[in-house]
Amino acid sequence: MLTMDSKVKELYDDPKTRPVMEKWFPAMLTDPQGKMAMMMKLKQVVSFPLASLNAEQREQLAKELEDAQA
Repeated sequence: MLTMDSKVKELYDDPKTRPVMEKWFPAMLTDPQGKMAMMMKLKQVVSFPLASLNAEQREQLAKELEDAQA
């Protein structure tokens, strides 16, 4: 199962989790900084100030990723 510990690229490559990633990070695939983040774990990316996700939003994102794979 893909989680917040998965690499961003894995989450975009999976057809079940890609819609969730596109919802939360619509510019990730086209932004140069987003492309650099592809090999990082999602939990690392969301901790950056640029991601601007608070703890509640990070929990919601994790839940949506889990639900997408159910």
